[in-house]
Amino acid sequence: IYLVGTYYHNKDASKNEQTDLANGSSLLSDAQNKKNDKYSFIGEVAYTKKWKKSSLSLGYRGTFGRSTATISNVLSDYQDYEYSSASYKNYFYAEYIGSLGQKLTYRIGAGATLVTQDNNDTHDARWLFTPKLILNTNLSKTMSLQWVTSSSSNIPSISQLSNNASLLIPGV
Repeated sequence: IYLVGTYYHNKDASKNEQTDLANGSSLLSDAQNKKNDKYSFIGEVAYTKKWKKSSLSLGYRGTFGRSTATISNVLSDYQDYEYSSASYKNYFYAEYIGSLGQKLTYRIGAGATLVTQDNNDTHDARWLFTPKLILNTNLSKTMSLQWVTSSSSNIPSISQLSNNASLLIPGV
């Protein structure tokens, strides 16, 4: 069993003033306040049972992360704009290792991951399965032949799920 947790906090305030040098009039006046917090947690529990020529491993690994941000400036009319995103992965796995005779060993395993990602714009949750099979034979004391078949998934990042927007401000 292992557990790891993190916390990060940042707070910042800045003021930006732009004036027309010719007549001293204000072109832009902006006071910006920002606050960011990030929390994360990783934990794993694993169990292995061994017999004479085989073993069974079972386990769970969870990763959880959440980030929140609050900003206020001229673009938000000095009202707080809040944004948050999160990513959670729950991975369950099992693997059996055994042998057939003196020269052939095998590993057969399967994993299932529940991946959840969300932010202010969208939410995505899906199950991903990752089977694995490895066959190994010793050709001699210094040489072996191994056949591996496995499957994995490409998980979209939280930014790929978001409806990104660009804002152009003339004169800034």
